Amino acid sequence: MGAVAPEELARLWTQDEVTIERAIGQIVQQLVTIQVSLDRQAQALGQLRREMSTLIAPSGDSADKGKRVRQEK
Repeated sequence: MGAVAPEELARLWTQDEVTIERAIGQIVQQLVTIQVSLDRQAQALGQLRREMSTLIAPSGDSADKGKRVRQEK
């Protein structure tokens, strides 16, 4: 049995159409779904931060910074 949407579970609960055991089971299923999503988002954010840090990091060739190149005529 799949997890019931939280709104539907609340409706069933208020109408006494769901047992305590089933409600707890549904809540646990929803918690697992939320945790998996959160873990994936945290992993994606970490990857994005790593990629951004490589884009904004200094080039490491500081000797050439600010030097003008003379153009030959």
